[in-house]
Amino acid sequence: MISVAAVSTAEIAKNKVIPALQSVDTTSLVAISSRDKSRAQAFVDEHCKDPNCVGMTHNEVLSSTSIDAVYVPHLNTNSLLRH
Repeated sequence: MISVAAVSTAEIAKNKVIPALQSVDTTSLVAISSRDKSRAQAFVDEHCKDPNCVGMTHNEVLSSTSIDAVYVPHLNTNSLLRH
């Protein structure tokens, strides 16, 4: 089982990332992170089906030894090539 954290409380996490991760038998969504831990936990309480999923800060996710993969669903428009 691959333990995954999503670094987002944005709509894409709610509408795409969480449902996709929860539909796969080989992954376990263990955390959602935000800059504000209470915001992350509120998001988990509302959108995550797994009772083991927790809200964390970004630093907690990055320092965790129990998370195998981190999904960052943010579009950084500054990184797009411009002509």
